Amino acid sequence: MNKLLVRAGKLGPALLLLICVSCTGEKTEPASVTTIVASSSTSISGVAGTAVSPAPSVIVRDQNGSPIGGAMVAFTVVSGGGSVTGAAAIADASGVATVGAWTLGAAVGANVLSASVGTVAVTFNATGSAGAPATVTKSAGDAQVSAAGSSVPVTPSVIVRDQN
Repeated sequence: MNKLLVRAGKLGPALLLLICVSCTGEKTEPASVTTIVASSSTSISGVAGTAVSPAPSVIVRDQNGSPIGGAMVAFTVVSGGGSVTGAAAIADASGVATVGAWTLGAAVGANVLSASVGTVAVTFNATGSAGAPATVTKSAGDAQVSAAGSSVPVTPSVIVRDQN
């Protein structure tokens, strides 16, 4: 029993020395999301009612500016009436998270998408434009009769619509 205590008594200071040598005294803070920056354009245009290309993506970074893999990024349509697929995206090892798809609203005009982790966010703005003509419908002035070289009483007009 005495031999065991003597050996343990000799090992104690050696272990303590190893612990002190391996310690640098620096404290490592856990990574926390402090910034999200766009890794794709934040100003986009496309045809109303269609998905934008490329899909919006962000880079998630910690307090040291290093990318954070595994962070959950929420993509949310703010305005414009569009929709997203893959709204909850996980950042890869490089800190990049990409929405599955962002489809603009059916009406021509402004659309806004937000990507956020907690209270940290970045915004993408898109302008939806009219698509190619899909239908032409007469509106007014059909079946009028007038002498050659003179005006008809009602100005003829048509309505041109895209797929939306």
